[in-house]
Amino acid sequence: RPHFVTLYFEEPDLTAHQAGPDSPAVAEAVARVDAALGRLLDGIDRLPHRDQVYVVLVSDHGLGQVGDEVFVLDQAVDLEGVDVVGGGEVAFLHVREGGERRIEALAQEIREAWPSGAVYRRGEAPTSWWIEDNPRFGDLILLADYPSRIVFSDWVGRPVNPGSHGWGPEVPEMHGIFLAMGPGLPAGSRIGRMSPVDVYPLLAKALGLEPAEGVQGDPDRLGGLIR
Repeated sequence: RPHFVTLYFEEPDLTAHQAGPDSPAVAEAVARVDAALGRLLDGIDRLPHRDQVYVVLVSDHGLGQVGDEVFVLDQAVDLEGVDVVGGGEVAFLHVREGGERRIEALAQEIREAWPSGAVYRRGEAPTSWWIEDNPRFGDLILLADYPSRIVFSDWVGRPVNPGSHGWGPEVPEMHGIFLAMGPGLPAGSRIGRMSPVDVYPLLAKALGLEPAEGVQGDPDRLGGLIR
């Protein structure tokens, strides 16, 4: 038998994007997923080895209601020689021309023109983002304040989904869920806020594996729950 099985539900994410996180349609989508999980748990309960099974349920992010305020990036600064990745809640600027002087000048221009967001040099981003100095994240990182967004001239006037995610992890609407059951896990216990990177060490411990070296998760944060 396989020892590790993953399963992904597209809902309620899809409906929450299209209808907004507080819509009746999202409540219906949650009910459908709840029913599917019920079938899964009933099936596990019928297995002869049901007492050996761990079930971990997580969401990869929360979802918030999109606001009306936008920052039109290409109207605020000259993006010649700059590659922009993303948009919406967060954007990464890779500066191809001008070096350090251009990077710092762009950062200053954006800060002065944009009261509803934050601009970070890559190495200055909050440590909780786990970015450090990875060049994949661009020379500048732009993060919109919830619920505003970063857009471009050709986006203006386009329809926008009422629900979205990607704002900072300190925004409560971005928080996800973590639920777990299995042998040695104390039923009904609550653990408070945690980081998604802490899930991996828990799964490794449940499977009797040594976690890989260099991972960012804290092996004691959740692994200590298993008695």
